[in-house]
Amino acid sequence: MSEGTHVWSGKSGRSYVYRIYQLPPRMKRLAGNYIFAKRTEIGGWLPVYIGETDNLSKGPRRDPPLECVRANGATHLHAHAHDGDEAARRLEVDDLLELWSPPCS
Repeated sequence: MSEGTHVWSGKSGRSYVYRIYQLPPRMKRLAGNYIFAKRTEIGGWLPVYIGETDNLSKGPRRDPPLECVRANGATHLHAHAHDGDEAARRLEVDDLLELWSPPCS
């Protein structure tokens, strides 16, 4: 069950709405992008890993470095179902990575 939403901005200035799930999440069978994230001291979010997959219910296509994700304090998964193809999902990921540079990506 989702705990609400968070809007992530990319370097381009575009905004992306992600649903927030506590780890481990139960996801629907949809293509999309995801962010392993942790809360900041002031209640915001910091990304630990940003990626994309063709099936959110199966998890990432390329496994993130889970030891790194855990070591960097990720507590939630933010997911954005994406009806575009892999190239469109990758553009969103790249836009987010350019701004955020998470430690495990």
